[in-house]
Amino acid sequence: MVLPPISNLSVVFKLLESIVFRQLYSYLSTADLLPRLQSAYRTHHSTETAVLKVLTDILYAVDDGDLAVCTRL
Repeated sequence: MVLPPISNLSVVFKLLESIVFRQLYSYLSTADLLPRLQSAYRTHHSTETAVLKVLTDILYAVDDGDLAVCTRL
């Protein structure tokens, strides 16, 4: 088996990664296997939306008179 030149390997692997990602993401979305609140690798979801979710949960807890604590792991 003859491999392509090293300079072309990154292009081939990036293309392969893109194809695998699209197929896997499509399956996971169709089968409803992605957690609803997962922010990574999803359109219209980012670290900003994750932070807003946590902040909203804290504000609702405080409004209800509950204790809200954030810890760092």
